[in-house]
Amino acid sequence: MFMGRQLWLSFCMIVSIVLGARVAFAAPPNLGVAGKQRKIVVFREAIPDGERHAVVQQHGGEARNRVKRFHGLVTDMPEHMVKTLRRHSKVKAIYDDLPMHGDGVITFTPAPPPTVEMYDWGQQNMGVPAARQLLAGLGLTGVRIAVLDTGIDLTHPELQSSIVGGFNALNGGNPANYQDDNGHGTHMTGIIAAAMNGQGIIGAVQHPLISAVKVLDNTGAGYLSDLLNGLDWVLANNIQVVNMSLSFDEGSPLLEQAIQELYEAGIILVASAGNQCKVTTGNYSGGDDSGGDDSGGDDSGGDDSGGDSTSVCTMAQDPRQGGVKYPGRYPEVIAIAGTDMYDHIATYNRVGPEITLAAPGGSSVTGKIFSTLMGAQYAYGSGASQATAHATGAIATVLQVVPGLTPAQMLTLMQTTATDLGVPATQQGAGLINVERMIRAVLGLP
Repeated sequence: MFMGRQLWLSFCMIVSIVLGARVAFAAPPNLGVAGKQRKIVVFREAIPDGERHAVVQQHGGEARNRVKRFHGLVTDMPEHMVKTLRRHSKVKAIYDDLPMHGDGVITFTPAPPPTVEMYDWGQQNMGVPAARQLLAGLGLTGVRIAVLDTGIDLTHPELQSSIVGGFNALNGGNPANYQDDNGHGTHMTGIIAAAMNGQGIIGAVQHPLISAVKVLDNTGAGYLSDLLNGLDWVLANNIQVVNMSLSFDEGSPLLEQAIQELYEAGIILVASAGNQCKVTTGNYSGGDDSGGDDSGGDDSGGDDSGGDSTSVCTMAQDPRQGGVKYPGRYPEVIAIAGTDMYDHIATYNRVGPEITLAAPGGSSVTGKIFSTLMGAQYAYGSGASQATAHATGAIATVLQVVPGLTPAQMLTLMQTTATDLGVPATQQGAGLINVERMIRAVLGLP
């Protein structure tokens, strides 16, 4: 989930959580000091931290945060001083601290819990209930999953037993406070890991070990530096699979390097392809302007405003015009497109050769995804964010049985068992994820 107001929206995010009446959270990310640019200054490795701060201050900069893995400082700096600082002997490079932003409005529609515990239609369309039957009685291992998002509601009865810790990566935030203050991260986590506890809904994974990595604030907005610090925590904490229902319009050498390091460490990375796109051919559902990738989620915290826009996507377009967004655009990342209740590709999806697979994301026309919300609540939402969470749940289900699968092996398994939806690969990748087939394959069943 421009001029004037639209230009403002290109740098910030408006997130709306529908709680009966619509309540909009319009606080933007901290854009820094007027007249200054927000940068990540990467220093040479031998330079002590104190000297780094001194160099930035000497050039009129104000240090905000560290990016430890890259020996970097996040700083607000006068534009005219950036070129001078680039030439400093202690500075290796300077990069933009890109905003994770959205161009839609995320909405969730609260709803009472079902009277009987259930699998939502997204789990059913992927074959999760049948997969659970195949796994009944088997010895399964816990799967370590990191949800990089707005945090998770730590007291939700569907989730609290599965949360094993986390990290607040936000600039200026308390590292130990990863409680969700938006709702997006809680909605994604319910899809992945809602407990079979006799109430509400059932998530994909039977034995999830969830880490809440908070990289997006209460408006669903964040910065590249926040995501980099979150990924650094993931690398250091033995995580197996990462859910990133978020995205950027631009790539960055720093993000690319971080993604490559996690991939080489054997961590499976899943991200949304992006929302806010409308395709003109093929079998598509109605759109989803309220629940998706670009405003609170994928682009600025999630992927939930995945809707019907007036732009037309083609595979030749870059992320600013309708192509797959970052980090899903990187080859090391499994990029997910969303489907509706009838397994049609939803209109909000971006298209391109980077699309890896499709998963249920829902649609405002044919039906949204039911999942958890803050305050022990439940809600409907839809978009590429929800599709990404379904894909993460599918991957974690397999890792319960075969925990040692590499990212490449998992990708091959998912692609060879997926259901072809009859549209070009630039829209569906290898097709709709089929968890039952994946489990049959790893168990050697027909």
